[in-house]
Amino acid sequence: MLALLACGPDPFDAAMDDGSIEALRSFLVENPDHRLGYMAVSAIEKRYGEIAQELNTVEAWDDYMSRYPEGEHVRDGRQIRERLMYDIAAEENTPESWQAFIDAYQYSTTPLKDRAEQRLVVAPHIDQLQFGEVSVNPANLAENPDGPMDGYAVTAEFHNTTGQTIDKLTIQIDFTSDNDGVIQSERWPLVADRNPDRTGRTELEQRSIRHNEHREFLFTIEPIGVSYNEGEPDTRWNRQAVLTPVFIVFEE
Repeated sequence: MLALLACGPDPFDAAMDDGSIEALRSFLVENPDHRLGYMAVSAIEKRYGEIAQELNTVEAWDDYMSRYPEGEHVRDGRQIRERLMYDIAAEENTPESWQAFIDAYQYSTTPLKDRAEQRLVVAPHIDQLQFGEVSVNPANLAENPDGPMDGYAVTAEFHNTTGQTIDKLTIQIDFTSDNDGVIQSERWPLVADRNPDRTGRTELEQRSIRHNEHREFLFTIEPIGVSYNEGEPDTRWNRQAVLTPVFIVFEE
């Protein structure tokens, strides 16, 4: 019994129970020939992957992928990193931020690169694409005044001060929460020949917007989160929306 007590716990078990990178590394340094050393090496990689997922920052994913270029989470990590970089460019929303993203992902074939190229065209004019106060109110999606309020209408007055005539313009609608930021995003044209869902547009909705012209933006949607949350509305939504121009074509 005294001999067993003198031996103490197995160093591998102790390191695995601790689970930290430091403890696992110390175990490998002190026990370079341990028969279960390979499991400690795998546990370290797993922990770095968990840290990247927990922090979910560009820096954390770069650290993981530089250490484990063939690691289990590299494929997902590359996609997540691109999304994070896109979000950083979108937050700044300047020609410089979009060009930096495009340069970093010039060989990417994902939709994000295409969207970044569209945003690069919009960015120099963002201050001249002006929205008034955004209103979000209950609405009947079938436009039946006597029907139930089964959705919401997002409206705002738009003012073109670019000095040019806008032939096509698409708006991103970000639905927000108080604590979690944007919880759902949609896109809808202010000026276009047709809608994304192939429904018809009025003559006014297809007509170009001249310089200094005003136009009302209208977008209707079912309760936020229903399409993404098994039919249940997202209770985080604060009944607010942010409108951002994301695609533009000027009349030649």
